[in-house]
Amino acid sequence: MGRYNPMTSDPHRAGPTGVLRIAPDQLPRNHHGDPVAPLTPSGLPYQLRWVDHDHGGDFVYAETADDLLDHWLPSYAAADPAGQALLRAQHAIQIRDALVAQVLVDAENNGITVTSEQEAVMLADLDQMPDITRWDPPVPLVLLEGMYRPYTDRLPPLSGIDGDVREPSNIIWLRNSHADGYVQSLAAAGIIDIAIHNA
Repeated sequence: MGRYNPMTSDPHRAGPTGVLRIAPDQLPRNHHGDPVAPLTPSGLPYQLRWVDHDHGGDFVYAETADDLLDHWLPSYAAADPAGQALLRAQHAIQIRDALVAQVLVDAENNGITVTSEQEAVMLADLDQMPDITRWDPPVPLVLLEGMYRPYTDRLPPLSGIDGDVREPSNIIWLRNSHADGYVQSLAAAGIIDIAIHNA
């Protein structure tokens, strides 16, 4: 899939607490002279490392998914939990719209036929998307987790290719209901280049 990088990141903005931006050539070195990941001020590894391709491939290390989201969405940390959920949802809608456009361009460039009915479903505003029980096309349908069960009464569609699995090949789920799941789903969708350190 073509690269779409929707993350807004100002390399000159003072970063939120829990975030370190560093150029790859500025990484600390071990006793062999090899670059190593920096540690948090408390001496622990950062949980996440995002590669900011729009700013020279800088590494942005974050202690938590919330810290990384605050790096992209500057008002995120100051918001209450409901406000954070709203900011994630608004961000996910922007990501979804751009990702759908890129999926359709990629399909055309790769000679994959998308019917006008399939395209209409893919491009529908989320609040007007029809309820579908099954998605058969190989071109991915991009959906927001928060619009389906258990968050609403709507049943999510099943993949006609993979069946009832969490991450089907023809449905991209943006899991915006929680910060960790959202960041991981952006990585799984190919939107961001991220590494996760599991302690």
